[in-house]
Parts: sequence; C-alpha cells; structure tokens
Amino acid sequence: MSLRQGADALVQDEGGRVLLVRRSDDGRWAMPGGWVEPGETPAEAAVRETLEETGLVVTDPQVVHMFDRPGSRHFTVACRADGGTLRTSDETLEVAFLDPATVQEWHADHGERLAAALTRR
Repeated sequence: MSLRQGADALVQDEGGRVLLVRRSDDGRWAMPGGWVEPGETPAEAAVRETLEETGLVVTDPQVVHMFDRPGSRHFTVACRADGGTLRTSDETLEVAFLDPATVQEWHADHGERLAAALTRR
C-alpha cells in the first residue's frame, strides 16, 4: 500500500513573513497546500494548490522537509512568489503573510512542520 502524499508551500515575503491561509473547514491557519494528484510531483502540487487557495503564482519549488503521519507523507516545498494577486477561495477564509510566532491556532501539525522547514532553508 502506498502512502497518500500531501504538499504544502512555504512562501516568504521580503520581511521573512510566511504565506498562510485560514482554512474554511476548521478556521485554523496552515500553509497553502493539499493532496498530490495522480501523475503530479509534490512540488507541482504545492505550486497548483498555492494558486488555487491564494491567487499567488509561485515558482522554483524545492522540497525542504518531509514528515510522515499514519497513512500519509507530507512535503513542505519552498517556493518563490512570482506574480498573481492575494485572494481567498472556497477553501480559505483569509490569506496573509504572517510571522508564524503570532499564530495561535494551527491546522493539524502545520506549525511544527513549518518551523522544521524554516530551519532547513
């Protein structure tokens, strides 16, 4: 049995703040991302999900962290913002560049995975 794969984008602005979305399903903050579709790499999924959830075009995807959960593997993919306009979607209530230290409520393990990925950049 293969593990289901998820991919999340780590995008920072010039000040080092991180692109985060407040999810519509639980109201908590997360990196933009989602499940990797068949035939897609985690890097491609992170780029696609970022555009779908935030309106930003990101480029130069590089996997910087991997974390296994029971039944799934999650990749954190560092990307560079390269266009688009910030907007919400059906999946996002809010989209912003934030200092992760100011975030109180994280979706699942996104806070820990983001911290681990930032140390590897």
